[in-house]
Amino acid sequence: MRLSRFAVTAALVGLAASTATGIGGHTGSASARPTAQAAWRHGPAAFGVPPFGPKTVVMNTCALPRTSTDQRVPSSVVTALGPAGGVYGFASCRTTTPGAMYFFLSRAGHSTHELAPYRGSLEAMASDGTGAVYLCYSVRSANDTWLYLARRSAQGAYSPPTPVTHTVGTFRPQVSLAAAPGGWWLVWSEATSAEQFPFPSRRALFERRTLFGVRARHQITFPSTYYFDWAPALAVEGHQARLAWMRIFRDSPSGPGPVITRLLPDGTWGTGYYLPADALASYPTRMVISQGRTYLVFANAVFLDDGTGHLSFQPSVHNAGRRYLAVSDGVVTIAMQQAAAQSRLPYVAIDELRSDVWSSASWSTVDDFDGVISWNGHATLVMHKQNTPMLYLVTER
Repeated sequence: MRLSRFAVTAALVGLAASTATGIGGHTGSASARPTAQAAWRHGPAAFGVPPFGPKTVVMNTCALPRTSTDQRVPSSVVTALGPAGGVYGFASCRTTTPGAMYFFLSRAGHSTHELAPYRGSLEAMASDGTGAVYLCYSVRSANDTWLYLARRSAQGAYSPPTPVTHTVGTFRPQVSLAAAPGGWWLVWSEATSAEQFPFPSRRALFERRTLFGVRARHQITFPSTYYFDWAPALAVEGHQARLAWMRIFRDSPSGPGPVITRLLPDGTWGTGYYLPADALASYPTRMVISQGRTYLVFANAVFLDDGTGHLSFQPSVHNAGRRYLAVSDGVVTIAMQQAAAQSRLPYVAIDELRSDVWSSASWSTVDDFDGVISWNGHATLVMHKQNTPMLYLVTER
């Protein structure tokens, strides 16, 4: 997927952005900051974030470790939205068996969980919308990492794990996983050269998939010397697919910045474009396509599709960190955990876009925040108590 530089109107994102040369090419110039196209505004309390209901305990079997706010650290819990608003997930437990993980499901007020036959570190999961879920996990040793993909069917049958890739070195592949009826799609960042101290190895994006045609493991970006690609965010809806990632210079925040591209009708990736520098020194954390619109969040920036194809920059009022994104019925929910400050307890910061109006709220808690799911315009926060056997949900009324 090598690209040449040429001047175009960036119809993909609806703004004049730079072409990402050879999705592997050189650096490219910084694109201009876009003008917001939608009449989004911060509104009165009438449009506020709805209150949350009582806790629903999903699992109280095993103690869960602390969840890091850094995306580069494996999660303690991964979740996905299933049929009829069901919350599906896997939890990494602190037990006598290293790497043990449990599958859990909560739907219509009823919850169940079971020990999964896999051992390792959680990387990502996705639901195909039929009740089947896919899980990507890693197994690391002192100097190498194996990535595996597994499936749990709607009937509860677990597949044998499929080895995806094997990497040597201390760099942990970063993963994004999507699924739809009929298949799955995995994109990850992998070292393509040996480490040369003090500089890290060069990194590129790879993919393997059964959606939009079966593709074996292959490299899809080709950064030039001293640049590398990492932190992919993949989103799929119907026949649409989008991919965003970060291209940086060595291991510093300098460089051309975030790139976004789309899938072409022939099943290959199209021209990549640099997003504006608002997201520079950050990394994509989540991307969703909902009703044809693309929503993309970074650790320190948010870009939302206003319905005309423009990705409008939305300034963040919170500190950078691991953001979670959920969209349903036109309601956009962005949530992240914020550390204690001065006399304030830790809290989950929530921003919601309803009827083109932004509202903000916070939910004070000393517990760990693991993700957000949205169904029928109502968000559900996934939480767990540190080092205690309790995983629970709270849902907007």
